[in-house]
Amino acid sequence: MDSLEHAGPRNYGFKLPLYRKNNSAKHRRRQDGQDSTAGNSSDVTVQASNEFAYLTRIKAADQEFTVTIDTASSDLWLASEDCQLDVCQSIPLYKNSTSLYATNEPFKLEYLSGGVAGQVSYETIRFGRFEITSQVFGLVSNFSGIDVASSGSSGILGLAFPKPAAISAKIGPTILENIMNSIPAGSRYFGFMGGRGSDAGSFTVGQLDDAVVTNRTLLRTQVQANPDGSYDYWKLPLRSIVINNQTLPLSSTRKISNSPGGLPVAVLDTGTTLILGPQEDVDLLYSVVRTARKRSKDGNDLSANSTERGTWEVDCTELIELKLQFVLSGPTSTTDGASTDFWIDPLDMSWDGIKSPDGQYCLGGIQGNDNVVSGDWLLGDAALRNIYVAHYVATGDQLPNLALLNVTDKDLAMAAFTMIRGLPTFPLNSTIPILNRSNTIGARKQSVPEHHAARRQQITILVLATVISFIIGLGAVLIIMIRKERRNWARMHGFQGPIIRGKRIKPRKTRRFWIRS
Repeated sequence: MDSLEHAGPRNYGFKLPLYRKNNSAKHRRRQDGQDSTAGNSSDVTVQASNEFAYLTRIKAADQEFTVTIDTASSDLWLASEDCQLDVCQSIPLYKNSTSLYATNEPFKLEYLSGGVAGQVSYETIRFGRFEITSQVFGLVSNFSGIDVASSGSSGILGLAFPKPAAISAKIGPTILENIMNSIPAGSRYFGFMGGRGSDAGSFTVGQLDDAVVTNRTLLRTQVQANPDGSYDYWKLPLRSIVINNQTLPLSSTRKISNSPGGLPVAVLDTGTTLILGPQEDVDLLYSVVRTARKRSKDGNDLSANSTERGTWEVDCTELIELKLQFVLSGPTSTTDGASTDFWIDPLDMSWDGIKSPDGQYCLGGIQGNDNVVSGDWLLGDAALRNIYVAHYVATGDQLPNLALLNVTDKDLAMAAFTMIRGLPTFPLNSTIPILNRSNTIGARKQSVPEHHAARRQQITILVLATVISFIIGLGAVLIIMIRKERRNWARMHGFQGPIIRGKRIKPRKTRRFWIRS
């Protein structure tokens, strides 16, 4: 039976190191145990691209490893020294220790483009301030079609609910269960936010990151349950997606029958780089992006309303405004005046590290994938770099819930995008359609994009109003100061009456009227 010891002071919250690394392949196990990636598939040609992974450190016995943080899988696994494949030659491998207990139980995860295999084992795992003896994990010796070497990751740290785990609950609890069951109820949560550039992001357990959430209100909402009341992934209903000031008409959920109002359900997934959604919805979304083009696996252009699967690209200099809105539900739901708009940085809407051969087009941050079975939409790192999320497990009569914080300032992000990418390289009078599900290409065309024209008009009006208000205010202050000076001057020269233009006005004599009785 496993046990857990607290290796530090009695403050249970702690912050873990987080690393942002290039990763050429990310994979996801399907909810039903069949082949899938919930993050990538053959529908989206991103497996050979420069994606990013977020990693942290753990120890197995006295050996230290970096592992990929994955909120959409449940198992912990490490690459074993028994692996003789080329992919294992450039990453740290687990070496058998005296505290290892290997079982005869096979460990196997199948992915769309490959899989991992090994044996179920038990080992002493150190995670942050905690040391867990006899933690069950997968000791992997065989990889098929999976490249972990590109990121230097020796395994995966799964932080989803136990239900999707490949290792049966009868064999042992997940590492997240062990940690959460061993700390006070009020601290049973972990926080995550992906970073960009030199900022790796934030990863905490049992506490919020003060550097991110100080004096800011988080939105609280209940995790979307399955129809049978169970929980598997950190997911919530998606109310709307607004792109370039137009609301995308979302398809009803095809995965979670008990979603409120039939709304689509989004899964928060740190193990996937992009935002993924139903192919039909994604095609419609890009119909209002002026430079968007869909490319086949062979690199050929596909028409915007083509039903053939492909990869969406956009001109690297096109600024795309996009925000997400979620359904907030449950007894813990609260806004307390916080914004319910979650803006996505324009830099996350087009990936300049993944360009077309001519360097003009970037990979779109949102791609279509109908093979996701954990939910309807998958919100990967492209979304989670803009949202701080605290994941609360169930405690007593409180169901699992999420606390969300929008960390992207839309105006600052737009200004930064222009500075980094430069001015548009495409004609500004190019046309843009209006969203219309009955016609993917759009119901009508406009000579100038309305959202940009409206934005310029709003800024012009705001500037003019500010200037006019300043002039009026300045004039009022000057008038008050001049009148005050005149009064002071009059008193100094002995004048008692009101002063007009520097001259005294003689008081009028009062005429008296007598009424005889």
